Amino acid sequence: MACGADGVELDVWARSDDVLVVTHNWTDGPLLTLDEVLAIDAPEGFWFDIEAKSAPGLAPQAEHYADLLSDTLQGVGRRIMVRSFDHAILRAFHAIEPEAQLAALIDYDSDAWVFIALAAGGGIISPHYSTVTVDRVSDAHDAGIGVSVWTVNDPADWERMAVLGVDTMITDDPCSAVRHFKKGTG
Repeated sequence: MACGADGVELDVWARSDDVLVVTHNWTDGPLLTLDEVLAIDAPEGFWFDIEAKSAPGLAPQAEHYADLLSDTLQGVGRRIMVRSFDHAILRAFHAIEPEAQLAALIDYDSDAWVFIALAAGGGIISPHYSTVTVDRVSDAHDAGIGVSVWTVNDPADWERMAVLGVDTMITDDPCSAVRHFKKGTG
């Protein structure tokens, strides 16, 4: 927020007591709950991009996870996007919150972005930046599907993504990315 980024991507896991916590890695130490993070004073229009994480034996069923997310997000008054590699969670969340911004994460190369996003109940496809082509972005946009890429950390790749027309980029270096684009270079 301090560097002027448009939002933050949060890895969110469901604990066994049904509390949603924010962590990329369980060894990170003290964990903040999603409620605590959403209570942080953020600038008007700042996005909270929630990646619903799941793994066999470490996450509740998709419907239950979607219920937990919906309950947690009720009335928060924040700009929220939910993304996941587990498209069953997205479909279940879409059934509860049909107007929610949903992004279908994919970690493989595919020309079926539109189909994948729609099948997941989302309006956004979220591939790794290395798989982005002008035709794939064009096809997605023609179908009304947004393109949100991950994890873009090199200025040359930021420029390439901007030229290709992606809608949003996730980076591990938001301060440098904001400075880069504010310079008017992209």
